[in-house]
Amino acid sequence: MAPNRVVPARTKNPGLQARQLASHLLKAVLHDKQPFDDAFAASSARAAFADLEMRDRAFAHAIGATALRRLGQIEDLLNRFLDKPLPAEAFETRFILIAAAAQLAFMEVAPHAAISLAVDQAKGSRSSHRFAGLVNAVLRRLSEACGPVADVDRGSDAAKLNIPQWLATAMDSTLR
Repeated sequence: MAPNRVVPARTKNPGLQARQLASHLLKAVLHDKQPFDDAFAASSARAAFADLEMRDRAFAHAIGATALRRLGQIEDLLNRFLDKPLPAEAFETRFILIAAAAQLAFMEVAPHAAISLAVDQAKGSRSSHRFAGLVNAVLRRLSEACGPVADVDRGSDAAKLNIPQWLATAMDSTLR
């Protein structure tokens, strides 16, 4: 007779947690104006993310770094599939969309994984749960339109889109 084995219930989804950490990191940088490395260290130390494996932390870091590096392109892509801008109080939803769009457009993450986990993340959030359907629709449309990374890189447009406006203005005034 085989001994009874107790299999612990899987209460946490590391894929979801990594994406939550990435969105939290984006919020810290873009909304709270913290430096990326400081935000990553502080976000990783939070109790909600303390038990994440190193590979999941590294994945969250990669999502955050990719999203910030390609923010102009990502926002351009998302704006194509949003009928109207998100309301100001939906900033958390914006970060979920940005993180998922980074995965879809630049990280070659399987669309079903990026979309499903972004929708789960929105559903599990107090401030974003009412936007879960929107997250699903926008990301599905983006996924269908996106194709390979080369399709998203629109030559010199990518550089223009990814340079923050304040830096572009400073560069223009310096070149004059």
